[in-house]
Amino acid sequence: MNNQVVEGDFRKGTLISLTLFGRVILGNWKRIDITDLIYKAEKITSENKKDIISATGWGVLSGLTFGPLGALAGLVFGGRKKQYGIMCYLKDDRKFVAVVDSELLNKIMMLSSE
Repeated sequence: MNNQVVEGDFRKGTLISLTLFGRVILGNWKRIDITDLIYKAEKITSENKKDIISATGWGVLSGLTFGPLGALAGLVFGGRKKQYGIMCYLKDDRKFVAVVDSELLNKIMMLSSE
């Protein structure tokens, strides 16, 4: 599983990438630069997973999404690269849950603390 959205206001499977210039881009064909839109991000852990699901209002659907993926945070998917679950909130009130690698996780967390 690559860096991609698993739930939220963007279509499931939407790719997330980091450009050479350090910008965070969301989208498969139509790309959106969300670097300046991120205002809050939370790494999903087994401790805060239920709180995030209930806060987003995605209910059972989100529960099903997390089920097959297992505990999103810190799991290894198909190789040596660790993948992490992250909840992102954008300034335009959109939000999404994504599975990302450590490089993208660190960049998004840094942007949310600025």
